[in-house]
Formats: sequence, structure tokens, C-alpha cells
Amino acid sequence: RRYEFLNWGSHCVGNFAIQRFLYLCNFIGIQPQRTSKATYFFQYQCLLHYSKKEQIYLILLDCFNDEYFEKLGYLYPNTPSLHQSRDPISKLKTHLTLKGCGINYKNNVDIDDEIEKIVKNRVGYWNGSHMVSNPSFIGALSIIEDKQEHFHDYLLYKALKNITEVKIINSADLIGKRGAETMLNLAEEFKFNIPDYEKNKEIFSLKIAEYIPIFPIFVDCRKYFKCFICLTKLQLKDKNYININAYFGFKDEEFIACVHKNELEFFKQNVSKIHLCKDKLAKIALALEKLKKQVDFKRSRVKEEQLLNYLKRHPNIAKKFKKVIDEKHLPFIKAVRPDIVASWKYYKEFEKMCENL
Repeated sequence: RRYEFLNWGSHCVGNFAIQRFLYLCNFIGIQPQRTSKATYFFQYQCLLHYSKKEQIYLILLDCFNDEYFEKLGYLYPNTPSLHQSRDPISKLKTHLTLKGCGINYKNNVDIDDEIEKIVKNRVGYWNGSHMVSNPSFIGALSIIEDKQEHFHDYLLYKALKNITEVKIINSADLIGKRGAETMLNLAEEFKFNIPDYEKNKEIFSLKIAEYIPIFPIFVDCRKYFKCFICLTKLQLKDKNYININAYFGFKDEEFIACVHKNELEFFKQNVSKIHLCKDKLAKIALALEKLKKQVDFKRSRVKEEQLLNYLKRHPNIAKKFKKVIDEKHLPFIKAVRPDIVASWKYYKEFEKMCENL
């Protein structure tokens, strides 16, 4: 085979932190596409493209509801695999509070754009039919009944006919100090090195996914250069970007301004123009940082306990959710790691609640 392992499972369970850490460990993760057929061809072509010396792993976090899904499952050979599992109540809450691109989101802005317009409606939340300004439980039924099968771990496991070796991680073990220890265990399990461990382990305390879609942002500075702004060094997706904070006098603790390495010489030729952009760049970055704090506050007010109360008040939704996770999601993890299931506080409360519905 031309890859190290398969990372399979579902969304909203901590995959982003794992994938970012593996990237910092010089892994290349090959993502799935929108359909089974497209996923197979894309991953196959990527494997042919990369050298055998590269550290590659495949990613499959979707249960495609299409005619080729069963065939796709058969095509993955018996290789080591990595699976993350999470309390389904916490997972559902994350689906409902997950930030997305708002109706005014732009990845590229101009230095002369009004800051208020850059920030306004940059972030949105999916309510089951469209993007809204605030997270809520209104879209719970749509998430549960979605044809994309957001709760599908058992269905996906059954489709992966050849997979027998599965390393399972409880999502709770990806947070803070436990996250760093988990990565050490993974490095030993899958035999890879962690460069600059003390620095890179910080990724688990930063919750990098929470910066999306606020940061990063590309800013065109009147054609003199194009800046890539993010809030932390660890948020940098692409190692090809060069930190240029020193040219502006910006502090790394506040935010990072970068240019692509291929444009560095062009940037240096226009250093004299920095004064035309410096203040506005700083204002854009600080305005987005303020937006992040506002968004974090909104999300912090939405708790699992509130979701449980919502399900209790809407027994029809609770019953449908229980049926989905009982039949499509949890049988695998219950069979192989009942200890993980036993650690799920909110799922226990949900099960007790369902007894009285």
C-alpha cells in the first residue's frame, strides 16, 4: 500500500485537531470528495502523485448515500485505521453550533474595504435550511434526518469490509494535556515522529477549529502585496507562507501577517509602501479578533444540558434521534469499546430520559 493508515469516522468529533497535528508531523491527509466515486478517483490519483517517501494517510468521514458507496468500502484494503468517537449529545450540539461562512463571508478582501462590512455577517450557523446569525436547536431534526447521515459510524464500519485493525480515540482524550498524551501514543502506534513536540502540543489547547471562518483572511494591499492574516502560528495551514510581522512591527502574540514564499521578493521590493497598509491591516485583524470573542460568547451559552432539555420538550425528535444512533451510529463502539460509551455523561442522561418518553 502507498499510505500509512485510514482515518475514518464522522464530523464534529475532534478530527480537525488530529489532522492539523498530523500535518505538523509532516503527514499529508487526502480528503474525501462529495461522492463515493469522486472520493475513490481523487484519493487514488493523489496516491499516484505523491512519492512513496511521503507520509500519507486517507480520510473518510462521510457515509455517502449513493450507488457506489458499498463498492468504495470494499476498495479500502486491510490497513491500520484510526477512529474517533464522541458522546452523541455533544456531537449533536457541535453540529448545531458549528460556525460556518455567513452570508457576507469573503476569504479575500481589499485593504480599502470598510471594516464593518468585512466583519458583518462573516459568521453564520446552519439551522437546517439556511444560515442564521445565532446558534440554536431549531435545526436538530434536520441534522438527525439529513440524507448525509451525520450519525453513521456503524454504517461506515460495516461498509469498510476489509478493515480489521482500528485504533479508537475518545474525543475527550483530545483536549488539553490529554490531547498531547494521546498524540504521543498515536506516534508510537503508527510509528511516526513528532517534530518540536513541546511547541506543537499547544494545538490541543488552542481549539484551532474555532477560528474558522473568522481567520485566516487574505488582504490585497493595493497590489503592492497580498497578506495572509491569522491569529496564531499554529493556525497556519500552509508551510509555504512566511511570517512578515517584523516588517510591520506587529507582535506575534496578537496576530500573524504572512506572504507566500513565492511573493516574498515582490513584497520586499514594496516595503516602502508598508506605511500605506500597516494601520488598516492591524485594524482588520483586531476587528476579527473582537468578532471571535463575540462568537465564542454565543457558543458558550449553548450547553449540552440545554440540548437535553430541548429534546425532553420535543419527544418526537428525541425518539428519532435515539433510533438513528441506536441503529446507524453506536453499535460498533458499544461492541468494541463499552468503556468509552460508559464515560459519556450526556448520553447516559439521554438514555435515562428516553426511558420515560
